[in-house]
Amino acid sequence: MKKIVVSLVALAAMGLAAETDVDRIKAQIAANEAEADTLKKELAAAVGPEPEPLKTHAELGYIKTTGNTKTTSFAGVLNISKAFGDHMLRFDAEGYYSEDDGKETKNRWKTIANYDYPETSAWAFNYLIGYEVDKFSGFDSQFYTGPGVKWKAIEPPAHQLDFQANVLYSEDEIEDTDVSGGTNDYASVQAKLDYNWQISESWKFIQIASYRVEVDELDNYFIYSKTAVESKISDIFSLGVNYTIDYKNEAPADKVRTDKTFLISLIIDYNPLLPF
Repeated sequence: MKKIVVSLVALAAMGLAAETDVDRIKAQIAANEAEADTLKKELAAAVGPEPEPLKTHAELGYIKTTGNTKTTSFAGVLNISKAFGDHMLRFDAEGYYSEDDGKETKNRWKTIANYDYPETSAWAFNYLIGYEVDKFSGFDSQFYTGPGVKWKAIEPPAHQLDFQANVLYSEDEIEDTDVSGGTNDYASVQAKLDYNWQISESWKFIQIASYRVEVDELDNYFIYSKTAVESKISDIFSLGVNYTIDYKNEAPADKVRTDKTFLISLIIDYNPLLPF
């Protein structure tokens, strides 16, 4: 009987010691995890925030025919954005070129750079610089720049709606002809809408529209609209269809006011993480 009691006491002591060891190990693990979290926070504070990726979006379209008809058409769209802390830089460019039997029939491109600095989660200060060249529009070039505000009316993921308004200095170089020519500089205002609808994981709808008008002569205005649908085929590549309208109300003499472009393109979305 005494042997049984001694055995039970010994087993109980061993179990208590084992339980004590388990508790000690758990406490040591918790202490190590807390120390690791502290080291991570100190490292993050020393290194600074993780850099934002450079976001790039490129659309490419190309057509070439030979034989009885010889045509060449090229279209490209490039959108780049990069955040530096609270500062956001955006660069947009698009170009269109075509030839028919060796004769140039279209040569148009535009670039727009935007700088955003948020004032609140919904409002941001904006500064815009734009430059356009359209060989067949009657304008040798158009330049405009000025400050403004940007409002994030609807946030993603499903829908995104941004409004932007700017007060601009504009300068139009008008093609020299018998009835027109020279430089027209003036103050203008521009309003822009940018809407994105993520219909599904693979499908996206985009609508961009802008209206720029001279302050002193309201008949001198410009309207731009782009309607697009994109279908993702991989993590990087998508197929896109878009229709753009570029309207100039006071186009120089003998020039059509509206340019319309229908484009089917291969889209490349690539976001490399840069070391800055």
